Amino acid sequence: MKTLKSIYWLALTAALALAACSKEDPAPTPEPNPEPEPEQTEIVIEQTEYTLDADEERTATVAFTATADWTLSVAYDDAESSADWLTVTPTSGTAGEQTVELSAARNFRASARTAYADIACGKQSVRLTVTQTAASDATDFTAQFDPDFAKELQKQGIIADAGNITPEDMEKIAAITSLDVSGTEDAPGALTSLQGIEYFESLTDLECEYNRLTSLDVSANTKLWLLSCSNNSLKTLNVSANSELITLHCEENQLTELDVSTNTKLSYLSGNDNQLTSLDISANSELTYLYCYDNQLSSLDVSANPELIIIWGSNNSLTELDVSANTKLTHLYCERNLLTELDVSRNTELTDLICFNNQLTELDVRANTKLSDLSCSNNKLTELDVRANTELVTFDCSDNSLTELDVSANTKLAWYFYCNGNQLTELDVSNCTALEELYCHDNQLTSLDVSRNTALTNLVCYSNQLTELDVSQNTMLTSLRCHYNQLTTLDVSRNTALTQLYCSYNPGDGVSSFPITAWFDNDTKPDNLEIDREQWTYDGKSITIDFRKAE
Repeated sequence: MKTLKSIYWLALTAALALAACSKEDPAPTPEPNPEPEPEQTEIVIEQTEYTLDADEERTATVAFTATADWTLSVAYDDAESSADWLTVTPTSGTAGEQTVELSAARNFRASARTAYADIACGKQSVRLTVTQTAASDATDFTAQFDPDFAKELQKQGIIADAGNITPEDMEKIAAITSLDVSGTEDAPGALTSLQGIEYFESLTDLECEYNRLTSLDVSANTKLWLLSCSNNSLKTLNVSANSELITLHCEENQLTELDVSTNTKLSYLSGNDNQLTSLDISANSELTYLYCYDNQLSSLDVSANPELIIIWGSNNSLTELDVSANTKLTHLYCERNLLTELDVSRNTELTDLICFNNQLTELDVRANTKLSDLSCSNNKLTELDVRANTELVTFDCSDNSLTELDVSANTKLAWYFYCNGNQLTELDVSNCTALEELYCHDNQLTSLDVSRNTALTNLVCYSNQLTELDVSQNTMLTSLRCHYNQLTTLDVSRNTALTQLYCSYNPGDGVSSFPITAWFDNDTKPDNLEIDREQWTYDGKSITIDFRKAE
């Protein structure tokens, strides 16, 4: 019994010890999850070899899928291919389905050539092999050019022999970026065709004005940024393929239409002296210079052209012209149209405003304080305020219905001031001391003081009601026209520079003579002095000029 108890206690002790050990042992560490494998960057592409023709089918489209950003570069298999005959677009992109356009220049060689386009995406690279076939042995390059055009190319040293154009010539032609085959106004060129211009694939600048061209195909010259084909006989001109055009001169042709809707980079457009009946420039938001005068335009919308600096739309049939969106305008020429109104209140940068020969009944130029040249003659204006236009140098408001005109603030008037053909009863030009030409004829002036206008060379004041005229301070006068007034006498003794003197149809002494004091007398009249007439009838009396030499 004692033995059994001992065994019991030994077993109990062992069990307790084992339990204690189990509590002190740490929990087993779980096995770590395996790190995910990095996603494989790759390009998925089915076709890697392309063959392009030497002349006709010279483009191809590459389709592939990239899992990340990618780039593309081109390499050539020989040193002779340094001219970069293969163009790829685009040369980089992002993940996803992609397309790249391959385009080859013409191959004029008798052998094929190869280029490689390497697409890199992450660590993976795929090489495309692009082979261009050789030129046909049967190709007659000489026959592709107008003979006279070829002779001009030979004259300029572009080709060696106009009668035998070689593959080497063609490669040289394909690389040329600028070509000028123009004549001049005094010596026009004789070119009637530019056949062969399509081979000038690298051209950015083509000038062919003053020739006899009746047609011009520049559809293959897609890199052109300047095209000047003015002064020819073109009846049509297609520039839809020339999306890089910045400057287009096509004036003085016979164009009846001109589509520039694809030329969105156009900055300079000169299409004047044609037969255009409409002109849509809504797509040309970068246009800064527009010359479309001497056409047959009945409307002109410039609302989409906020960059315009110059608009020259003279001599058309415009009935309205809204320039409110053209706040950068410095020059606006819209004369000889049918405009009944013209709002230039937002065109505060204007320096030149030429709007004569319209049907304007009012013109507000108070906001145009930078104006230096204002010509608004031959309209229907009854009033005109130019007091804010202190920068005016030339001013023509003739042939309107103005009854008064204040030019006291226009002290910079210098070259000319024309206010003739109005209904002015007085005119103060005393502050216009730099004025060289004053035309104030056909008004109702009873007096005219030009004593401070010492720079005057031309004074035209006929058909007024002047009873006296003092030109003693105007010693630079070369022309004086004061006929059809009420003058009884005239003193030009100090005006020795005169070469023209019109003073007829004044009353003179009312009996028989019109006494003129001069630096000569009747027997010593200068040979270079033009006198309109020396005798006339006034109020039934025969009046004769009597030149009396000043003492």
